[in-house]
Amino acid sequence: MAQVVSPTLREMTEELDQGQDLFSFHIFAEYLLKLGMASTYVWLLVFYGYFHVFFNLLAEILKFGDRV
Repeated sequence: MAQVVSPTLREMTEELDQGQDLFSFHIFAEYLLKLGMASTYVWLLVFYGYFHVFFNLLAEILKFGDRV
């Protein structure tokens, strides 16, 4: 994630610091779409890890009887 997000944010701040006020919304929207893919993968991994792995592990530890 650091290899995708960090350079993208650095490039965005450099472009915004150049003083292109006319295209600032365009630049922001472009980089938001670039970061959207990385954040989607993070959300999917967190969802899988929390709801699937953690809850199944908790059910096994508590010997939850709904295994039919």
